[in-house]
Amino acid sequence: MLCAQDEKVEWIEYFDKAARRYRAARLTKGKLESCIFIGPGPELPPRDWLAGLFALEALDAPTRAGLLAGIPPKGSRDIGRQVCACFGVGEAAIVEAIQSGCATTTDIGVRLKAGTNCGSCLPEIKGLITRAGVVKKIA
Repeated sequence: MLCAQDEKVEWIEYFDKAARRYRAARLTKGKLESCIFIGPGPELPPRDWLAGLFALEALDAPTRAGLLAGIPPKGSRDIGRQVCACFGVGEAAIVEAIQSGCATTTDIGVRLKAGTNCGSCLPEIKGLITRAGVVKKIA
């Protein structure tokens, strides 16, 4: 249940009265459970980055600060559009794995875990492999 009482719950908040911005996140056992962004304009953090935070087991200090700032922390990589919701794997990581030699969905699963749980992302992973023109050589 969203916002249920729990001893392991932590709220992090940011309020800028002058800019009329309020941001908050609720973490349960270090894992992002929910967040809210209130402000005068439509600006939101990059959707794919924000969605990927929900798949992480815990948020480190730079990621927490980035979440409240509404931007990915310096040095963090853009994961791209999320492909595997079960493990929070983005398109950028899958394309990078393909470019470094992963030529099958099994290869991708071994390297990134994507496609190894519910399997709903397998057609999309296959499509990325096909678009990359990767053909696995049979030895």
